[in-house]
Amino acid sequence: TLRLRIEMTQQRQIFLSSFRNLPPPPVYVNVDNHKHFKTLANTVHGRPNPLPFNVKIIHSYIDELQSYCDGLIYIKHALIHVLLWRGHHRFCCCDLPVHSLFCFIIAVALVEYPNFIPSFLAALVSWILIAVGGWRRDNPSQWNHCRSFSSLLLSFLFNRYPAPQFIESGDNGEESESFVKEWRERIKTEREESQRFAQQWAENKKKIHEINEQMANIDIDIDSGSSDGASLSAMMPLKLVLYPIQKLLRRLCVALRLGRSIVIWNECYLAFGLTLGSGLLAILFLFIPWGWIIHWTLRIVVWSVLGPWMKLVDWFYVQRVTADQNVDMGDAGNKVKKGDSVVEDDDNKSIGRRESQVRISKEHAMKLKDERVKLFGKFMVKVPTFHFDRFHDVPLISSQAVPLTDNESNFMTEDVEIIRVGGQTLEGDMLLKKKMSLNDDDKSTPLIGDISLGVHGSANIV
Repeated sequence: TLRLRIEMTQQRQIFLSSFRNLPPPPVYVNVDNHKHFKTLANTVHGRPNPLPFNVKIIHSYIDELQSYCDGLIYIKHALIHVLLWRGHHRFCCCDLPVHSLFCFIIAVALVEYPNFIPSFLAALVSWILIAVGGWRRDNPSQWNHCRSFSSLLLSFLFNRYPAPQFIESGDNGEESESFVKEWRERIKTEREESQRFAQQWAENKKKIHEINEQMANIDIDIDSGSSDGASLSAMMPLKLVLYPIQKLLRRLCVALRLGRSIVIWNECYLAFGLTLGSGLLAILFLFIPWGWIIHWTLRIVVWSVLGPWMKLVDWFYVQRVTADQNVDMGDAGNKVKKGDSVVEDDDNKSIGRRESQVRISKEHAMKLKDERVKLFGKFMVKVPTFHFDRFHDVPLISSQAVPLTDNESNFMTEDVEIIRVGGQTLEGDMLLKKKMSLNDDDKSTPLIGDISLGVHGSANIV
């Protein structure tokens, strides 16, 4: 397997570009034949393709939405650890319950000073993200680790890339397997308990229903084996009804996948920005007198809107406006026509501006598509810019990572063959061209969207 890793020296630019380009512009890849298109589509979307109508895809989306209920198991586990002061942060020879201590201090402060509630709500986001990142780094397998908040903060402040790690093959293999096995058993036990509870609740409901039937002397055949999802295969002619539901489920699942990627730090830059922003917002909220603001806001609203002087508003304003609207039909008709003409002119101008923007955007999109088809091929696939995968690939325990030191580096020597794969990013308004690097004078800097591969000797690509 060939894995590509991009190391950027300007770390701060990565952070700023991640925050500046939200939402990121769409990225498309064109190919010139149908065989390559199928390979590309399977790589990007998986198999089966989730875009066309397929009842199996609808079932998979429903299963995925149900699988998010497993998150309650992790939340339950975290709450038990916090409430029972179970240690998790290793210090010297003991585990310290840092989150429990932090929760106790915050709760005492909120009870005594309710003005800190808005600040706590903002800090809660940072607390949850940092706690989830710490839980992931507690995994014995280093392949399941994510970058810590402190590491990202140092990279952002000092504009440096963290030191590479050395991971041996089979490192912490037994501990990692026991960790995964423990969580699988825990999730399996919780699912069995929930299924047992649901089955018992259904049986009790059925018994109550039968008793009510006997009391009402109603003869109804109750089929306990029926389900709403059955015979979906017989509903294939209802594509006009089911396909919009499939697209709605896809959008919902994609949104949940993005949220999950941020929470578990797969999108580390967005998680870092959200954590840092929430923390700064919590500090800012500490200096805002929320009690005074709420008190005086309610006082102004009550004394200005709900008092008896509102009768004077009715006499001298509301009734006069109503009377002016009921004047003589001729004068009123002229006023209405003049007012309507002014409003109509403003509406026509705004509609015209909007139509012009839509037309220009459509022309640019059509021109970009035609240019891409001419340069790169007529088959086009949209590549996601976020982690939208339902299942994330993690290297096996037998994998290894070896940093490239200066002594072992043969980069830019005769033994290395540099292969540059050109990108497909186009820029321009009238005449489209390939987007160049930030420094056009530096010929060693590849084009934006290009990939440079260093192949030392012979390489087997699987």
